[in-house]
Amino acid sequence: MVMPTYSGLRWSLFLAVHHLISKLEFTWMNPRRLKTFKRTIRRRFIGGQWEAFLKSLMTPMDYPDYLSYLVKEACENFIEGKYISCLLTASLSVEWVLISEATPKKIGGLGEGIDYAREMGLPVEKLFDEAEETQRSSEAIFVVRRHKMAHGDVHGYPHPQGRIVFKTPRIIHQMDWFSPVVNASDAYDQLSKALRFLIAWRRCEITRRQRRSAFAS
Repeated sequence: MVMPTYSGLRWSLFLAVHHLISKLEFTWMNPRRLKTFKRTIRRRFIGGQWEAFLKSLMTPMDYPDYLSYLVKEACENFIEGKYISCLLTASLSVEWVLISEATPKKIGGLGEGIDYAREMGLPVEKLFDEAEETQRSSEAIFVVRRHKMAHGDVHGYPHPQGRIVFKTPRIIHQMDWFSPVVNASDAYDQLSKALRFLIAWRRCEITRRQRRSAFAS
């Protein structure tokens, strides 16, 4: 049997591909390394938004700021692959803001809270996809996801809104071989929308407070 010969660039490319395949096999065959690899990928997906949110916390609010704890738990749940917990906690962080801003008005639910927050000028559009701008808040995927999971309707999740289109690179979904009820894409979409809203809301609050201070002085 005559072995093929390689030289120059072709040989370097062959060695690089062989080295990469060996590394991947070593990772995928090692459960501990695979778990660490998945954590790293998920952390990179939300790292930028999480950092932006933490920067927005520089200005304190008038009421107790439990928001940072809620967001931290939602992000950590996503990194650990606990997608149901991530989805619910991310939704809870948004509801916390809506209830805090609506005082003393009583909010009947997430959809109603979003409608009221829109009237107040809060950036609730960050919770919607572009195609949902003309829909009622109660029909938005963000709201439907939260209600389905909070009430245990895992059989109907997320059929009322049709199949959710994955907006993230496929690797984040393909890392989960046994399709859970809430997959990585669902949790990422819920968490990223919540973070977008929270960041925009905090920035609006900072601007509003600066204007108040300038007017008072």
